[in-house]
Amino acid sequence: AGVIGILKGLQIFDGRALSSYHIVFYLMFLSPLGAFALLLGNYLQCNNNIVFYNIVSQMGKYFFYILTMLLTTYVLKLVYNYDILWTMTLSVFCFVRLLAILLLAFLLPGKIFQKVCSWRRTKTPSVRDWRTTSFHLAINQVLFFVLMAVDLLVAKILVADSARVDQYAAVIMLASFAWVISVSIYSVLPAQISSHIEKTQTTAPEILQGKINQVNIINLLLTLLLGTLAIVFSRPIIGAFGPTYYNAVSQWAFIILVVGYLLGGFSRPAAAVIAYSGNEMWMIYLSIGELIMITVTAVVLTLLYGIVGTAIAAAGTILVKTVVLLLISHYKVGVRSVGFF
Repeated sequence: AGVIGILKGLQIFDGRALSSYHIVFYLMFLSPLGAFALLLGNYLQCNNNIVFYNIVSQMGKYFFYILTMLLTTYVLKLVYNYDILWTMTLSVFCFVRLLAILLLAFLLPGKIFQKVCSWRRTKTPSVRDWRTTSFHLAINQVLFFVLMAVDLLVAKILVADSARVDQYAAVIMLASFAWVISVSIYSVLPAQISSHIEKTQTTAPEILQGKINQVNIINLLLTLLLGTLAIVFSRPIIGAFGPTYYNAVSQWAFIILVVGYLLGGFSRPAAAVIAYSGNEMWMIYLSIGELIMITVTAVVLTLLYGIVGTAIAAAGTILVKTVVLLLISHYKVGVRSVGFF
């Protein structure tokens, strides 16, 4: 409510519509909150509470969004406007964050939860190390959320046709299911990694490597299936937003993003291995490099090819980061995150 009040004040101050601030809203408010939520989810993962982790992660968030939309549409029969939609979004967002904290309070050992959530400085080395690593992971997650909005921001600034920008925003939302699938599939790994990886080791335990290989096979099969379905049925999928959203340009942007997101999903084990082996600073360095790369390439390619160029820049940056993550995982920790390097 406070955030909406601030944006309303901006609206009164310069007369622009509230929707003009959606990118600012995302970057300034939702990014830090989203990073904090993902950090809480990491604690649940490491405690091997996979079901509860998925409830408070992307999969659960989409479930609560859909449930809220169904209730407000068919039970409360609300007539949607921009303010109602933002209020619904914030309500679900805050509910999932609160649920994550409550689950942590009940599922984590009491002493650990108390020390992690305490503002006081602790002399316990393990908790102090946990806090330091968590701080680094939180920074990386903030960068991740910012990165998810950069391509849309570039399109909004450089693409003159607002209809094209709307189409690209819809395409991003539709293609993001690929991230949800990969996050859910690989959610079983962090507990295994944190249990079997030592900060000083350079070779992966055989049991951990076997587990990663098994999950990779499942992800590969689902990637092939979902990628094929997305390409074949791209027209009705995009058309779900309305007939004006589907055309050859939006179709190509959708296909490019889906392929990039699905292939980028294979970086999940590498990212987890790097984060939980004491090399989490590499994640920050890579995210900064990714931010520079996607900004430069998106500007150039958007000017040349419109939103298709924007999609190429986003997907290409993800693929480059994926390869680098796999190489770091292999050479720094000794884990073959996709089975061959």
